[in-house]
Amino acid sequence: MRIPAFLYPLHGRNPSAAAVLLAWGAGLLAAAAILLFDASRGLSFSLLQWILAGLLAFDSSAGIAACLSRQTSAFYSARPDLRWAFISLHFVQPLVVLLAFNAGTACFVFLWIYPLASAAVLNLLRRNALGRPLAGLLYAAGVIVLTLSVRVPLGLEWFGYLFLAKLILCFNSHE
Repeated sequence: MRIPAFLYPLHGRNPSAAAVLLAWGAGLLAAAAILLFDASRGLSFSLLQWILAGLLAFDSSAGIAACLSRQTSAFYSARPDLRWAFISLHFVQPLVVLLAFNAGTACFVFLWIYPLASAAVLNLLRRNALGRPLAGLLYAAGVIVLTLSVRVPLGLEWFGYLFLAKLILCFNSHE
């Protein structure tokens, strides 16, 4: 499938139509499901918070599916500098959680430092046979810390798990 060049970092060059549809479908479905669930709980988000929560859900879920595609993996495998750019740009989502949802400093620091540091270590080990098992260990440790020690804003409990999965498990999955 031919896509505009600005979408290459999301889908790689010449992705299959199925991979693109799956990524966008996963993002839309997750955003809709999460927003409906949060709405059913009677959360009192502002309109901006509802929009940002939907975008966070879309980005994380679509990103998981896209990162698992061979085309996206091949795109980043051939461009090591862009791998670092991808990792480093993911401070934005925790910053949104901090500023728009009044997350505490500990929540922000954990959601910023832990997945980025884990992704950076895995990026350095991307061709090492221990990379995938280490990704599983880092994800599991992150889930435990997130669940037991980090206070995440009400309505965004799902975010950390998806964000960790995207950066730790999925971004380095085909190396």
